[in-house]
Amino acid sequence: MADIRNSCDICESELKRLGIKKYAFSAAEAEKREFNVDGGEFSLFRTLFDNAVSVTVFEDGRKGVAQANKTDGETVRRTVADAHAAAQAAAPDDAWDIAP
Repeated sequence: MADIRNSCDICESELKRLGIKKYAFSAAEAEKREFNVDGGEFSLFRTLFDNAVSVTVFEDGRKGVAQANKTDGETVRRTVADAHAAAQAAAPDDAWDIAP
Protein backbone atom coordinates (compact mmCIF):
# COMPACT_ATOMS: atom_id res chain seq x y z
CA MET A 1 0.00 0.00 0.00
CA ALA A 2 2.86 2.38 0.73
CA ASP A 3 4.14 2.06 -2.84
CA ILE A 4 0.76 3.12 -4.25
CA ARG A 5 0.61 6.11 -1.91
CA ASN A 6 4.14 7.06 -2.95
CA SER A 7 3.12 6.81 -6.63
CA CYS A 8 0.15 9.10 -5.97
CA ASP A 9 2.39 11.60 -4.17
CA ILE A 10 4.84 11.59 -7.09
CA CYS A 11 1.99 12.03 -9.57
CA GLU A 12 0.47 14.97 -7.72
CA SER A 13 3.79 16.72 -7.18
CA GLU A 14 4.69 16.29 -10.86
CA LEU A 15 1.32 17.72 -11.96
CA LYS A 16 1.81 20.72 -9.67
CA ARG A 17 5.42 21.16 -10.84
CA LEU A 18 4.14 21.43 -14.43
CA GLY A 19 1.62 24.06 -13.31
CA ILE A 20 -1.41 21.94 -14.16
CA LYS A 21 -4.38 23.05 -12.09
CA LYS A 22 -7.13 20.71 -13.35
CA TYR A 23 -6.44 16.99 -13.39
CA ALA A 24 -7.57 13.57 -12.27
CA PHE A 25 -5.43 10.52 -11.62
CA SER A 26 -5.70 7.05 -10.21
CA ALA A 27 -3.29 4.34 -9.18
CA ALA A 28 -4.24 0.73 -8.60
CA GLU A 29 -2.57 -2.40 -7.31
CA ALA A 30 -4.19 -5.82 -7.62
CA GLU A 31 -3.26 -9.37 -6.62
CA LYS A 32 -5.01 -12.41 -8.05
CA ARG A 33 -4.50 -16.05 -7.07
CA GLU A 34 -5.37 -18.88 -9.44
CA PHE A 35 -5.23 -22.63 -9.18
CA ASN A 36 -6.02 -25.43 -11.62
CA VAL A 37 -7.20 -28.92 -10.87
CA ASP A 38 -6.49 -31.66 -13.41
CA GLY A 39 -7.92 -35.15 -12.76
CA GLY A 40 -8.64 -34.31 -9.14
CA GLU A 41 -5.03 -33.15 -8.54
CA PHE A 42 -3.75 -29.61 -8.18
CA SER A 43 -1.68 -28.93 -11.28
CA LEU A 44 -1.00 -25.19 -10.99
CA PHE A 45 -1.09 -22.46 -8.38
CA ARG A 46 0.06 -18.96 -9.23
CA THR A 47 -0.24 -15.41 -8.02
CA LEU A 48 -0.59 -12.56 -10.51
CA PHE A 49 0.17 -8.95 -9.70
CA ASP A 50 -1.17 -5.98 -11.64
CA ASN A 51 -0.28 -2.31 -11.24
CA ALA A 52 -1.71 0.62 -13.16
CA VAL A 53 -1.68 4.41 -13.21
CA SER A 54 -3.97 6.70 -15.21
CA VAL A 55 -3.64 10.47 -15.57
CA THR A 56 -6.12 12.91 -17.15
CA VAL A 57 -5.12 16.54 -17.68
CA PHE A 58 -7.48 19.42 -18.51
CA GLU A 59 -5.74 22.55 -19.76
CA ASP A 60 -7.21 25.50 -21.71
CA GLY A 61 -10.22 23.50 -22.89
CA ARG A 62 -8.05 20.58 -23.96
CA LYS A 63 -7.92 17.07 -22.52
CA GLY A 64 -5.00 14.65 -22.41
CA VAL A 65 -5.03 11.10 -21.08
CA ALA A 66 -2.16 8.67 -20.48
CA GLN A 67 -1.98 5.28 -18.78
CA ALA A 68 0.77 2.88 -17.76
CA ASN A 69 0.95 -0.58 -16.24
CA LYS A 70 3.73 0.25 -13.77
CA THR A 71 3.67 2.51 -10.73
CA ASP A 72 7.35 3.23 -10.16
CA GLY A 73 8.42 6.88 -9.92
CA GLU A 74 9.99 7.15 -13.38
CA THR A 75 6.94 5.62 -15.09
CA VAL A 76 4.54 7.87 -13.16
CA ARG A 77 6.54 10.97 -14.15
CA ARG A 78 6.57 9.85 -17.80
CA THR A 79 2.81 9.18 -17.70
CA VAL A 80 2.13 12.69 -16.37
CA ALA A 81 4.36 14.17 -19.09
CA ASP A 82 2.56 12.11 -21.75
CA ALA A 83 -0.88 13.25 -20.52
CA HIS A 84 0.32 16.87 -20.53
CA ALA A 85 1.71 16.52 -24.06
CA ALA A 86 -1.55 14.92 -25.23
CA ALA A 87 -3.53 17.85 -23.78
CA GLN A 88 -1.31 20.36 -25.53
CA ALA A 89 -1.76 18.54 -28.85
CA ALA A 90 -5.55 18.13 -28.52
CA ALA A 91 -8.12 20.32 -30.23
CA PRO A 92 -9.76 22.75 -27.80
CA ASP A 93 -13.35 22.06 -26.73
CA ASP A 94 -15.26 24.08 -24.13
CA ALA A 95 -16.77 20.83 -22.78
CA TRP A 96 -13.37 19.59 -21.55
CA ASP A 97 -13.26 21.20 -18.15
CA ILE A 98 -13.83 20.49 -14.48
CA ALA A 99 -16.56 22.36 -12.64
CA PRO A 100 -15.37 24.95 -10.14
